[in-house]
Formats: sequence, C-alpha cells, structure tokens
Amino acid sequence: MYGYVADGYWCDIGDANAYAKASRDALNGKVQVLKDGFEFFNNVWISKGCEVEEGAILKPKCIIGHNCRISKDAEIDMDTIIGNNVTISAGCSLKSAIIWDNCIIGENVELRGNIVCDRTRIDRGARAFEGSIIGYGSHVKENATIHQNIKIWPGKII
Repeated sequence: MYGYVADGYWCDIGDANAYAKASRDALNGKVQVLKDGFEFFNNVWISKGCEVEEGAILKPKCIIGHNCRISKDAEIDMDTIIGNNVTISAGCSLKSAIIWDNCIIGENVELRGNIVCDRTRIDRGARAFEGSIIGYGSHVKENATIHQNIKIWPGKII
C-alpha cells in the first residue's frame, strides 16, 4: 500500500454534491484555479466574447465563460458558474447554479443549487431546485418544475 501527502487542495468529486462543493471552493478561493478573462468587478469574472446587457445583475461570486450572453433583467447570484457559449435570457434568476457549455436558458427561468449539463435547453418559466441535475442534451419545456435532488438522464424531454 502506498500513500501520498498532498500540500494543496484535494477533493474526491465522485458524486454531484462533492463536485458542487469543489466548484464553490474554487469560487471562494480555497483552491487556486486559472480564471480566464477579466474581473468585471469584485469576484465576478467574465471571459472573452461575453455580452452583458445593461440591466443584468451580476453578484459576487461568479464566473462566466467565453462567448456568453446575459440578457437584461437576468440576475446571476452568488456561487454561480456559467460555461462557454451559454445564453441566459431576460428575467432569469440563477443562484448557486453550475451551467456547463452550449446551453440556452429561456426567459424567467429559475435555477437554484443545481447542475445543468452541456447542450441543454431550458424553456421559459421552468424551475430547477437544489441538488437536481439536468443531463446532457436534455430539453426542459416551458413552465416545468424539477424538484430537489431529481436527476434527469441525458437526452430527455421534460
């Protein structure tokens, strides 16, 4: 049996809760990560090619990836991570959400403490809550609600 004493941060991200915790730890500076782009203001990082419309509300701490579009009246609240090529439409409210790449988030969508995987589309008025995971390539239709801790397989239509 061998062991290794690590000097830095280590976390086994073998489940979704640990992955979300490690992501929040990165936002809170407990683990050093390269932040591409620039600090828009205190603890709000935006990458190249992003468009943030006037009237959008961005609260610390959040990271927004390359080529994203944040529409007016969208609110990106603390502990939110947005991947590359993501559209956040008007009236959205995101808090502690992790959104991977190439997603479209429709108008007035509410995301709370959940994970949205790549190439997912969430239509107007849908809501997803703490601990839920929306799988790769899924489509959440208008006004749908995904309750706490619900896991949706890839490619599903809700």
